Amino acid sequence: MALLMPRHERLARSVARAWAGILLVAWGAFFVEHAVEWFAPSGPFPPVGVWLLQLCHLVFLIGLIVGWRWELTGGIVTLVSAVMFFASAGPRAPAFIAVAVVPAVIWIALGLRDLGRSDRRILDVVTPPIRREDLLSASC
Repeated sequence: MALLMPRHERLARSVARAWAGILLVAWGAFFVEHAVEWFAPSGPFPPVGVWLLQLCHLVFLIGLIVGWRWELTGGIVTLVSAVMFFASAGPRAPAFIAVAVVPAVIWIALGLRDLGRSDRRILDVVTPPIRREDLLSASC
């Protein structure tokens, strides 16, 4: 199926997946480090704001993973959660958001494009398209 995609579409998917992989490793390590620090059993219980930020961060990471399989869903989840999480970054928030939403924007664009042709793609997998050679050989 991947060979039937236009070259620019394959390139866009590859860029989005590679970018998401890099973000997942970098922000995943940040998530784990802060989860260990803030939720350590020996320390005080973190405030509700920390819980909400960690939840947004976790949903952001999940969106990056989901986007590999379900582009539109993963793109929307990543976009919304990244904006919510990075909005707390102060004056650097626009830069963080701009970097973090690149795969989400690509996935949303590809997902919206695929909505119009989803029935055709499903039918192509189930019943391959009829070729001219098949029609000519069947009539003889």
